[in-house]
Amino acid sequence: MKIKNVGVLLFDGVEVLDFTAPYEVFTSASRINNLNLNVFSISVDDWMVETNNGINIKSDFLISEPLEIDFLIVPGGDGTRKIVQNEKILSLINLLILNAKIIASVCSGSLILGKIGVLDNGDYCTHHSLYEEMSRIVTNGNPRRNHRFSSNKNIYTSAGITAGIDLSLHLVKKMFGEKRMHKTKRYIEYL
Repeated sequence: MKIKNVGVLLFDGVEVLDFTAPYEVFTSASRINNLNLNVFSISVDDWMVETNNGINIKSDFLISEPLEIDFLIVPGGDGTRKIVQNEKILSLINLLILNAKIIASVCSGSLILGKIGVLDNGDYCTHHSLYEEMSRIVTNGNPRRNHRFSSNKNIYTSAGITAGIDLSLHLVKKMFGEKRMHKTKRYIEYL
């Protein structure tokens, strides 16, 4: 099986479980199913990122580096509000999106996807407290309130923190089969 690259976006103010939960699902799925997934982090502006609760993380790559990505994970957190106001960073994220086969957001990561325009005319999910804000960003989208996740072609969005686990497991199932998804789910004891 060809190596598939899973890039997880990092930025100051990122919600810890929004990025670590999908990271864990994909690395666990790869390890226990021999899937050849290369999971790595991508920082938007500096090697060191401070999460929303003060944990400092060193990223593997900077967004300005040339990267080949099959799956792009866009987590949420308070830092998304700074990202949506930074046109330079949005354009770099858009380049990643254009080259990725699957794009998935967790929680308020949907604000970033909405601002870039990839949620226009499609279904989307986000944290339950953000639908009003999202309706101002994605004026022609279809909010899927009370759903754990939704999809529109190759763009996936999920609700809050634990919904990112659900979506990641769904993507493992979609790409590698139900048996491998169940094996991963059991391994991480997400029952």
